[in-house]
Amino acid sequence: MFISKGNFIQLPTSDDNQQLTLTGTLLSIENGNTVDLSPLQDGVNDADSDPTNELQQLFLLGNTLLISGGNSVILSTPGTDSDWIIAGNDMYNGNTAISV
Repeated sequence: MFISKGNFIQLPTSDDNQQLTLTGTLLSIENGNTVDLSPLQDGVNDADSDPTNELQQLFLLGNTLLISGGNSVILSTPGTDSDWIIAGNDMYNGNTAISV
C-alpha cells in the first residue's frame, strides 16, 4: 500500500479469516474479543416457538375494522368509496380481495 510522499507499507498476503460466534447477546471473535450487544436489544423477547401468540382477531362492524386488544380503524362508508367494495364477507380494493 502506497502512502503520500513515496512511503509505503507492505500488507501480509495471508488470510485473516476468523469465526464469529453469537451466544445470547455476546458476539465473540475466534481467539479474540467479545462484545455485549444487549444495549442494542429492544427489550422484547420474542424468540418463542409459539407461531400463534401474535395473531389478531379482526371484525368488520359497519365501516369500522375492529382489532382484538381494543384497537380499531375507521374505513370509508362501505359502498361510497370506489376504492373499497364489500360483498358479503369479502372486502375488495379494486379487483383484489383482502383476506381477513
